[in-house]
Amino acid sequence: MSPTSFRIPSGAVISRWLLVVVAIAAILWQTQLGLGDLSTSSGWLLLASFLFLGLYGARKKVPFLPLGRVSSWLSLHIGTGLIAVALFFVHTGGRWPSGGFETTLWFGFILLAASGIVGWGLQRLTPSFLHSGDPLFSEEQIPREIAIILQESDQLLTETSPLGSSEVLSHFYRDRLRPWLSAPREQWAHLIDSGRPRLRLASDFSEMKRYIDLEAREPFDELEALASGKLELDRQHAWHRLSHGWLLVHLPLTGVLLVTIFVHVLVVRSHTEGAL
Repeated sequence: MSPTSFRIPSGAVISRWLLVVVAIAAILWQTQLGLGDLSTSSGWLLLASFLFLGLYGARKKVPFLPLGRVSSWLSLHIGTGLIAVALFFVHTGGRWPSGGFETTLWFGFILLAASGIVGWGLQRLTPSFLHSGDPLFSEEQIPREIAIILQESDQLLTETSPLGSSEVLSHFYRDRLRPWLSAPREQWAHLIDSGRPRLRLASDFSEMKRYIDLEAREPFDELEALASGKLELDRQHAWHRLSHGWLLVHLPLTGVLLVTIFVHVLVVRSHTEGAL
């Protein structure tokens, strides 16, 4: 069963959003030339865009509500994020931050934007790496599929008397193959498209085949096929983890930066009212 998915905005969509960003930046720049400092108005616009960006996460938690397609929300999220980047540089005037608090805000925002761009790129690229002609599983389905392979392998070894009678094979299965079957393995090797896991598996089974009687060859081949299926699950798991791993930076940083921005607003407002 294929996982339920939604379309990630393409490069063409992002290009159109970039044109909007350039247009907004040009308008703000021209306005600043005529009216002077835009730090206050751009700051409020930046805060509003940041709050809107947070709505995408809330929308994903209630996909059953008729609030529009998640893919449309994602497109708006990316477009608003690009606009927020333009507003950020207008708000800061392109100046290097001074002081610990400003530095935290500055680098926090840059890291947040960078992680979002990396995440978009990964989600665009991952499907092409996942597609291999084999059944495609979601990240949530993979542990269940691994458990099924492990259960079938155990049954194959214990219920087939010729196969179970081989002490060498029993040791190989118990000490090497079964631990490998029990969980995703060799994630980095799959991400760099290394052939070592498959070559190692083929070498192990080729070596073990020397100790298998002819009448046990068929169940032995079934065991090798199950191991090959597990290898494909490992590959899919590695790419799923990579395509979602950027969220481990993006989501916590969003929360931290939101709190920091509100503190920044309170500090600026207090200084402004004090000056009055």
